[in-house]
Amino acid sequence: MNPLIFTSSRQFQLDFPLTAMVALSILLFLKSNNFTNRKYSFFFGLSLGWTMLIKGQGMIFIICPLLWSFYKIFANRWKEILRTGQFQNIAIFILVAGLIASIWWGDQLKMARIDLYEHIFSKQKSIEANFSWNEKYSFTALSFYSRELLKSLGLFLFLAFIISFIFFLIRKIQHKGTILAWIIPPFLLFNFAFTVKHIRFLLPLMPAVALITAWGLGQIRNKILKIPILSVMLIYAPIQFYLLSYCPWNYREVSIGNLKIFGRLGFGTDYEAPPPHKEDFKVKEAVRIIREHALLNQPVKIGSISCESNPSNLEMLYYLRLEDRFIEPFDFTEMHKDFQENFNSLDFIVFHQPAQSSLKWPGGEQFIKLLKARHKERIAQLEQPYSRDQWERLLKILEEAEPDFQLVGKVFKDKGDSYYIYKRIHNVYAH
Repeated sequence: MNPLIFTSSRQFQLDFPLTAMVALSILLFLKSNNFTNRKYSFFFGLSLGWTMLIKGQGMIFIICPLLWSFYKIFANRWKEILRTGQFQNIAIFILVAGLIASIWWGDQLKMARIDLYEHIFSKQKSIEANFSWNEKYSFTALSFYSRELLKSLGLFLFLAFIISFIFFLIRKIQHKGTILAWIIPPFLLFNFAFTVKHIRFLLPLMPAVALITAWGLGQIRNKILKIPILSVMLIYAPIQFYLLSYCPWNYREVSIGNLKIFGRLGFGTDYEAPPPHKEDFKVKEAVRIIREHALLNQPVKIGSISCESNPSNLEMLYYLRLEDRFIEPFDFTEMHKDFQENFNSLDFIVFHQPAQSSLKWPGGEQFIKLLKARHKERIAQLEQPYSRDQWERLLKILEEAEPDFQLVGKVFKDKGDSYYIYKRIHNVYAH
């Protein structure tokens, strides 16, 4: 009943499947018994390789338990390591994990290094948390994850975890070192090293948080304390789930002083009230319009252009693809390089028209002003020297391509916004 988990499961971010794979990897790592079990060493390699294919940051959560294990293994004599087969099993693990991870990361290491550098040394304010380099070690920045964890878990679950964690630290417990190596170093890294901060980065730690909390509640021996505490948890957690899933915000604002009793959503949008969230995007209607003007069961490439500064447009693309597996989306601001590279082969453009705007095609000064006003941080990144030429070229291509597209449908969204769906009728840039 962790709010950060069940609300994140409704999003399209990679952190949720990453959480599952990190938890599976840790389990298989423990099953390998410090690489004395060859079968589980092999499966651990498979799991870690798949984890890296989902998101490279998965290694952040696995590396410290691995190093802790290597320390315990190589502190013994080499003859003992060879006799038990640990050395061979480690080699198998590294080979399997490396081969699978190399499917994607083989030629992406430079990109990963640049991305890591930007997350740690970025002097601009980040999109997620708005911390500049000068604010990196301010109290607000350093307390970000602690505050967000309280807000996300809710008061009672947060207190249960903190109290359980304190006792977990001072007791002798099996696999204690592995679990602490799983949870503490990544938390410190995200907290102290990164200028880009987001609560979803901590998602792969939530299984460890749940384990420690469950262990702590299980340690209560006094029935006078145990029964009411467990009763409160069993009542509190389902109520919190229902409130965060289906009720408007005003029902969630119950507080004790300044402390909110219930958690908030992990990130992004939610199921604030019925009907289900994805219906807000009129997905079935959009897919129906696209399919009416596309070949049956043939791949369709869609360009998405939005003047919104939130991720709702990307979510619409996610649900479009979920609704129709033949749809391949490219977003103008989030994926501008891919958008430009694939522009000549785009079959449709879905343009999000903001409310109270007469703009119908993404071109001209009005479009540029709207885009810069709604995407300040993202456009600032796009206009860096390394991408300015591509950015200006893409704007020019959009303006020149207007005669190549025909309006085939309009989908009314909430709050007066709407989506204009254009189909390519001919391509003057075709090779």
